[in-house]
Amino acid sequence: MFHPSWYFCYMNLELFFIFTTIILASDSTATVIIEAHQSSTNGSFVAGFGGDGDLDTFSLTNDGANQWWSASLDKPYAIVWVFVRIKSDVFRLVVGFDDAERCTFIDTSESILKNTDIIETILTCTEAYVSNKIKISIIGDGSLKVYEMKIMGIVQMDHILYTNFTGFPAKSDALDNNVHTFYQSDPQDDLLWFLRLDSTYDMKWFLVSIRGGTYEMHITTKTTSTNRATLCKGFSFSGIKRYQTAIECNRAMHGDTVIVQKTDGGILRLFEVYPIVCPPNHYGPSCARCKKRCQSCDSITGRCTQCPVLIYGEECQYSCPQHCLDLICDQATGRCNGCQNGYEGQRCELEITTAVLSTALQTETTYAYCDHSCVTCNSELQVCMLCKQHSEILVCQYRCREICSGETACMGLAENCSRKEIHNKVNNCSKTWFI
Repeated sequence: MFHPSWYFCYMNLELFFIFTTIILASDSTATVIIEAHQSSTNGSFVAGFGGDGDLDTFSLTNDGANQWWSASLDKPYAIVWVFVRIKSDVFRLVVGFDDAERCTFIDTSESILKNTDIIETILTCTEAYVSNKIKISIIGDGSLKVYEMKIMGIVQMDHILYTNFTGFPAKSDALDNNVHTFYQSDPQDDLLWFLRLDSTYDMKWFLVSIRGGTYEMHITTKTTSTNRATLCKGFSFSGIKRYQTAIECNRAMHGDTVIVQKTDGGILRLFEVYPIVCPPNHYGPSCARCKKRCQSCDSITGRCTQCPVLIYGEECQYSCPQHCLDLICDQATGRCNGCQNGYEGQRCELEITTAVLSTALQTETTYAYCDHSCVTCNSELQVCMLCKQHSEILVCQYRCREICSGETACMGLAENCSRKEIHNKVNNCSKTWFI
C-alpha cells in the first residue's frame, strides 16, 4: 500500500524530446542542489560531482549492494522531467527518499549512448510530483557512477525571450510552468499553436505536456507556414489523457518560431511547452558547461568552436604542429596557416634542405627524404631515382620530360619513370626540369 505523499513516476522509453517552456537561464543549473550524498565514496569522486553542471566529472560509489546517490533541492518543485547521465546496468530513480515502499520510481537498463554503457536521457514522470528530494539507486550489486542529474522544466520562461505566441498578448496557459492548466484551440481555428522567440536559436530538444493525439513539431523563422524542411519530429499518443514527454528533433534546427500542430483533427489541448535553449558556453539537453579547454562550443553537440591559441580539436585536446608559423593552426583540422622557415606541408611536417643534383655541384631545394611516391631512392643524396605513375623530380612531383643531357629522362617503363645515375650523382639536367 502506497503512502499518499509518494507517487509513481515512470520513464517514457519512446525517447522523444518534447519540452514546453524555454529554459534559458544565466547558468546551466537552474535547479539549486544544496546537498548531495552517496552510499559510499570511491576515492575523491564525491557526491557533489553528480550535480555540478559538468558532464565530464562524476560521483562514484564503491562496489556493493544497493548503492545510491541522492540530492536535496533548495525548495520543493513539481518534478516531471529529469535529465540523467549515469553509468549503471539498471537503476531506479525515486522522487522522495523513502525506501520502505518503492512507489515513485523509474527503472531502465537501456544504454542510450552508442558503444558505451553510459545512460544519457531525459526521464519522464507520468505526473508532476512535488518534492525537494530525489534519489538514484542501482538494482543489485555494483558501483554507481553519476555524471549528472538535473531537474528539467521547472523554471518559467522569461517573457523577455519571446515576442509573440498564439493568443498574445493575453497570458498563455501553455507557458505558465503549470501542467494542470492548458491552451485549447477553438473548433473553427487552425489546429496549431506557435511561440516566437526574440531571436533565432539552435534547437533540438523540447519538453511537452499534451493531450493524446497525432502531432508534428516544426521550427521556422518568422512564419507559421510549415513543410517537410521545417519538421522537427512527428509524435502521437493514444486516447485523450494528458501525456508528459521529451522530444528530440531528427536533427538540429535553427529558427525563432516553435510550432505544435495537430494533424488528426479534433481539438488541440496543450498543457506546457519548453524549448531547450542554452545560454552561451553551454550545450546539450541539460545545458551542461562546455569542455574546460573550450572558449566556446556548439550549443547542440558540445564540440569546441573556439580554442585557446596553439590548441585545436573538437575538445581542444591537441597542440598545433610544432613547425606552424607562430604555432597557429586551423582549430578544426590542425592545418597550419603558414610554416616556419625550412618547413612545408599542410602541417609543416616536411623539412626542406639542400641536395647536390649534378656533377657541376649544381644545387636545388628539395625535401630531406624520399616520399611514398618514390620506388627507388638514392640513400646518399636522399634523391628519388625511380618514381611511380610517370612522375619525376626528387619527390616525384612532375611528369617525365626529355630534357636531360639530350637523352630521354623517361626510361620507357609502363608505370614508372627513372633518371640515370652516374657515380652516385644525378645526370646534369637543366633547370627547366624543375618548373
